[in-house]
Amino acid sequence: MNLCGSSKASNHQVLIVDDNPDNLILLQYILEDSGYITYTANCGKIALAMVEAHPPNLIILDLMMPDMNGIEVAEHIRQNPYTQNMPIVLVTGCMVNISNENHKLVNKILSKPFDGNELLSQLDLLIKDTDSLLIN
Repeated sequence: MNLCGSSKASNHQVLIVDDNPDNLILLQYILEDSGYITYTANCGKIALAMVEAHPPNLIILDLMMPDMNGIEVAEHIRQNPYTQNMPIVLVTGCMVNISNENHKLVNKILSKPFDGNELLSQLDLLIKDTDSLLIN
C-alpha cells in the first residue's frame, strides 16, 4: 500500500519518537512503505541519544511524552550545533499546548490523527529543502 510515490525517500533516515507503541508501528509502516529507513524511540532521552550517535535526516516527534515532552527534545536538538538545522515534525493531538515560541523550534506541526499522504508530502518537502542546502 504505497500512499504516495515518494522519490525523495530513498536512503533517507527518519527517527520516529512516540511513547505510544501503536503510533510508532503506524508511522514506521507508512514511512517504510514509501522507502524511508526508520528508527524508533519511545522516549525523549533515548531519542536524544540516538540523534547524537546516528543523526537522522529528519525527526517525527510526539508532543506528549512522560520523560521529556517533544518541545524539550526539540530544544536540546536546536542547542546542538551539529543538529540545530535538523528538520523536526511535531505530531500532537493537542494543538492548544503549543505556543508561538514552540512553533519556532520545529519545522512543521501536524495534528493527530493525521493523513498519511499529507505526512509524506511534508516529509518530502522538508527533506528536499535540507538536500538543497547540502548541495549549495
